[in-house]
Amino acid sequence: APRPAPPPPIASAPVVVEHAVIFTNLDGTITDWNRGAEKLFGHARQDMLGKGIARLAPRERAREDRELLQAAARNESAVLPGTQRLRRDGSAVDLCVTVSPNHGHAGNPVGAVFVAHDISENRRLQQLFIAAQKMEVFGHLTGGVAHDFNNLLTVILGYSEILLRRFNTEDAAHDLVGEIRKAGQRAETLTRQLLAFSRRRVLDPQILDLNATISECEKMLRRLIGEEILISTILAPTLKPVRIDPGQIQQVILNLAVNARDAMPKGGRLSIHTDNVMLDEEYARNRPGARAGAYVLLAIGDTGIGMSPETRARIFEPLFTTKGPGKGTGLGLATVASIVKAAGGHIDVDSEFGKGTTFKIFLPQILDAQPSTKAHSGLHAIPRGNETILLVEDEDSVRSLARHVLETCGYRVIEAANGEEGAREFERHEGPIHLLVSDVVMPYLGGRGLADRLRALKPMLKILFLSGYSADDTAQHGITDPGFAHLQKPFTIRSLAQKVRDILDLP
Repeated sequence: APRPAPPPPIASAPVVVEHAVIFTNLDGTITDWNRGAEKLFGHARQDMLGKGIARLAPRERAREDRELLQAAARNESAVLPGTQRLRRDGSAVDLCVTVSPNHGHAGNPVGAVFVAHDISENRRLQQLFIAAQKMEVFGHLTGGVAHDFNNLLTVILGYSEILLRRFNTEDAAHDLVGEIRKAGQRAETLTRQLLAFSRRRVLDPQILDLNATISECEKMLRRLIGEEILISTILAPTLKPVRIDPGQIQQVILNLAVNARDAMPKGGRLSIHTDNVMLDEEYARNRPGARAGAYVLLAIGDTGIGMSPETRARIFEPLFTTKGPGKGTGLGLATVASIVKAAGGHIDVDSEFGKGTTFKIFLPQILDAQPSTKAHSGLHAIPRGNETILLVEDEDSVRSLARHVLETCGYRVIEAANGEEGAREFERHEGPIHLLVSDVVMPYLGGRGLADRLRALKPMLKILFLSGYSADDTAQHGITDPGFAHLQKPFTIRSLAQKVRDILDLP
């Protein structure tokens, strides 16, 4: 038997936007009030008849209604494309208001017709667009600054580490060099914040047990926030794994802990809580950027001073801070929000004056995966070798540091200041070259171009790229392709030596 024909598609009903329509006398007394006005402002029709329309306007906008009524009295129409009026509960709503004269039998204006519609969503989208533009400009700026800054930090941190290894811990110079290294590490943290905020840092996302990460951070947190603040942790015993860069999630935890400490100058309680949660469609609809699904919750709360609604609305803006001069960069929470978003998550905040603040971070659950358990070498374990390495770096100070480290580790180093010089040194050298260590962006010939030229001569040549540029910038130069190893500046002595050894030991 033939199958019955499918039912015809049901035409969707057109979306009708119901405007607020208000009739008034020329003195502003309300004579009619439609259903749209009831919905928009929250006042019933019978409650508004005979009242003045001026009661809807905030004090600073009272003159607007007078001017609109004057225009109607002159038999003119007028438009306010962007204004605000008050709802019954006292909240402000963004509106576009049009007024037209209401004519009597003789054709003269006897009143006015106000038509208003809610433009709050348009305003919100416009503000999001402006914020996105600012973040894009800021991201491009940080990428350029980070390159030069990371080269300087590589030299500062590298040589200070070399000196610390030479001085005895009882030597006074040891402590002085240690302070230089600490300052360099703080500067490195700031650079990481800039790059993480703009999502331009080269990331290494891994499958993590968030509970284990929190446990690793706990000792550092206790030193960081002081004895006046009690730390309590409630960690779900069967927490699902998440996928995120380990350094970035630690940065999130530390940033929120520091903010909590600053909000509790007289002491208090810092609570850290994890759990497996489900976000439903209703939750997602009410929070821009959130999506329904299975998440791991990381909640970090404090018993501090809390925030006003105005402050809470701006806390994730870049460069916004409530701290005094010299006490905050305004990047901490913007960085946290950017990290969470880049990991596919969502961040929410509950705060009220005098009742503390709780940040809730939702990271997507990774099902059927085992957390990464990478082994870390000890701080003093510097691997050695005797292979030949071609080192190409256009920054003299960075090249000198890298050569010193590699030669100290036993390697034979051939150095060049740019890609063209590196290619000549490779062709001129008699004997094997086991590894190319090269900067990415250089004059005459960049790192990727050099790598391609040398691999045409020796296809199995191993390659390590060094870069102080952002992930976006380095990706444009092709160094993130499979088969290329990468080390981000600023690097430590141990990280350079370990990375070189790991690459050389690959089959």
